[in-house]
Amino acid sequence: MKTWLITGSSSGIGRGIEKAVLENGDRAVITARNTDKLQDLVDMYPKQAVAVSLEMTDLKSIKNVVKVTQEKFGEIDVLVNNAGKGMRSSIEEGRDQDVLDLFELNFLGQ
Repeated sequence: MKTWLITGSSSGIGRGIEKAVLENGDRAVITARNTDKLQDLVDMYPKQAVAVSLEMTDLKSIKNVVKVTQEKFGEIDVLVNNAGKGMRSSIEEGRDQDVLDLFELNFLGQ
C-alpha cells in the first residue's frame, strides 16, 4: 500500500487520480483550497483518505500538508503536484504581474 500526496484534487486530472488511487487500495492525502469538495471521497474511504486545505502560494500551508501526511500515514511514496491555474490570454497580452503570478504558482509552487 502506497501513500500518495495529491495537490489540486478538487476537479479534473487530480480528482481522477485520487479516485483511481483510492479504488486501488492505496492511501491518499488529497488537497484543495476548499476541502468541502473532497469530503465525498473521505466519506467513501475514511481509512485511506484525508483531505487537507492547501494554498500553493503559502509555504506554511505546504509544510502543514506534509506534516499531516507524515503524521497520518508515515512517509510519502508518490507526489502528484497537480495544483495550478491557467490564463485566458497569451503571455504577450497578459499583465506582467498576472504572468509572474502564474509562473510562480505553476512552475515554482510559490
